[in-house]
Amino acid sequence: MGQSKEEFLEQFGGDYGYPDAPRGIDELRAADFKRLEGMVYLDHAGATLYSEEQMADVAKDLMSNVYGNPRILNQSDSSMATSDLVTSARHQVLKYFNASPRDYKCIFTSGATAALKIVGECFPWSRDSCYMYTMENHNSVLGIREYALSKGATVSAVDVEEVVDPAKNHGSDSLFKISKHTNQRRGDDVLLHSDQNGSWTAISGNNSNLFAFPSECNFSGHKFNLSLVKLIKEGKLVGTSQQQHTASLATYVRKKMLDLKHSNEKNVCIIYGQQASKVKNLKMGPTITFNLKREDGTWFGYREVEKLASLSGIHLRTGCFCNPGACAKYLGLSHSDLVSNFEAGHVCWDDNDVINGKPTGAVRISFGYMSTYEDAEEFLKFLHSSFVSKAVGLNNGHMVNTGTLNLVDDWGQQVISDIRLKSITIYPVKSCQGFSVQGWPLTTGGLKYDREWLLQGSGGEILTQKKVPELSSIRTLIDLELGKLYLESPKRKDKLQISVLENLTHLSAEVDVYGQRYEVQTYDEKVNSWFSDAIGRPCTFMRCSNSKYRSCTINGSRDRLCRDTRSKLSFVNEGQLLLVSEESISDLNSRLSSSNGNGKQRLFVDAMRFRPNIVVSGSTPYNEDNWKRLNIGEAYFTSMGGCNRCQMINLYQSSGQVIKSKEPLATLASYRRQKGKILFGVLLNYEDGMDGKGTVVERWLKVGQEVYPSAE
Repeated sequence: MGQSKEEFLEQFGGDYGYPDAPRGIDELRAADFKRLEGMVYLDHAGATLYSEEQMADVAKDLMSNVYGNPRILNQSDSSMATSDLVTSARHQVLKYFNASPRDYKCIFTSGATAALKIVGECFPWSRDSCYMYTMENHNSVLGIREYALSKGATVSAVDVEEVVDPAKNHGSDSLFKISKHTNQRRGDDVLLHSDQNGSWTAISGNNSNLFAFPSECNFSGHKFNLSLVKLIKEGKLVGTSQQQHTASLATYVRKKMLDLKHSNEKNVCIIYGQQASKVKNLKMGPTITFNLKREDGTWFGYREVEKLASLSGIHLRTGCFCNPGACAKYLGLSHSDLVSNFEAGHVCWDDNDVINGKPTGAVRISFGYMSTYEDAEEFLKFLHSSFVSKAVGLNNGHMVNTGTLNLVDDWGQQVISDIRLKSITIYPVKSCQGFSVQGWPLTTGGLKYDREWLLQGSGGEILTQKKVPELSSIRTLIDLELGKLYLESPKRKDKLQISVLENLTHLSAEVDVYGQRYEVQTYDEKVNSWFSDAIGRPCTFMRCSNSKYRSCTINGSRDRLCRDTRSKLSFVNEGQLLLVSEESISDLNSRLSSSNGNGKQRLFVDAMRFRPNIVVSGSTPYNEDNWKRLNIGEAYFTSMGGCNRCQMINLYQSSGQVIKSKEPLATLASYRRQKGKILFGVLLNYEDGMDGKGTVVERWLKVGQEVYPSAE
């Protein structure tokens, strides 16, 4: 797909890999970044990486010297040693930025946000001041608005477009077209305007004004022309990038991304910043922000890209990167779009990556000084294998469904089913081990006591195996006759017994579990202490007593919420029960085996890796995808569709240790992906079990029962 490294070096060899430095990139990477072996780190705009040599030097320095509190009045050797280091660091920073110590002071803060906060707090605002900022700015820059407005200053957001006009400028300086948005101010003074040609005409007057723009946009990677500064104040200013190494990698990857085409010749990648510019050879930093399109023109959500990248060992960033102005600008989101997204419940960290056919964020990769050509190639291969459509007849990573449903004869009579219930598993505590039974009663919430308890962290977060792998070592069992829940942990010598019949209404509370409100019952300190010891962190054990809403089918839609006062929903994520088939498991294992050649140990997963409630056998692989309803014994169920799998199925126990791998999710992603979801197994809701008089009838599931699915 990509050109060879030799061809790449022929084009970029003068810039790539530090050819004039004592150590080249390959030697640098091998010596100082051994921890990156097997992964591709492309999030340097978010946080670049320290080298192992740096850490060794810092550790050696700290172990060889004594550094005290650098107070001015303290003249001890340890205090002076710290003061000297701080003074030296300040001097180096000013020197790097060509900033004279006569005009500038270097102040160390906890980060850029804290530094900008100081600017907002200390700037001499007045009613004659103007704070102007470009739309492409980080939230920390936007926060300065509040300080300006509180002092009566004018606040204005602008779009700055660089316009090169050699006929008028003799090919030298640039013109800047300014598009001003609505002023915010407690007054009517206008301190910014453009002439009739749209050219810049600087802020006038002798007032203290502040203009904020990024040297490089953290969303698009667009580098602003620093001659803008001259229009505000004469002086020198530099950006933070003097190396050409990262630019060569970014230029190469941008070109290759733009060359990617689907089988119908439609573009795969939409890159923000460079494509929209009217300025030829616009300077771009080592940051590439993009979204991906399917061959039918619909968008791949950025969460899907992020999930698949993680499976491939690629580290990148998604969302709006705390730059809402640039995000709205490049994604073409109008004010009404933003309001609509907000009303739909979208927040920057959720999974709503496409709303009303438009992306709500993007994907960003960024190169650092230790990034290599091999990193770039691995990323490009990932895009090609995961998102580029193949010729007709190939799978292209879309949903494979080899099953057919034929359980009705020519006269519409149901035929004898060969599908049977193979196993039943109950998971009383969310994310803890389950236990198998030969038979179990059903209630309006599904299987009785299934996922009726969970653990909440000290910060109010819900604890799962993804966050706390130790949960997988807690064994559970319920004795229906005794009405007891038994729990065991390798971290506790004593077994915990809890009555499932005891009423704890005097300890009731409400919690939010993944956006759904639950009334819960909590337990005393003895119970909480047992679980805290078992998982190695403080936690609270709680039981579901009622849920406000439940997921259901309305007019054929499986993704809406409705009220159902008759039903009780426990701490399940979506449907009440999860079903998988042995045949689908077998098909997956055959794919895992074939993809794990080269003499490597054969991969194998059993059904329990997916934490199903019921396993069926006698069907064909993925036949369950077609089922709309089914009955097992006298119980009837509605299919809520496929179960979207996450990294949790990649966790398994070996010799008492929780191991995380890339499988089986990586293989499932190659053939069970549909509209951003990796599906395996189906979710079921129990149809209440009421007789014609509205009385609840207790029904049981039993191993060996026949399963009758229906496609209607």
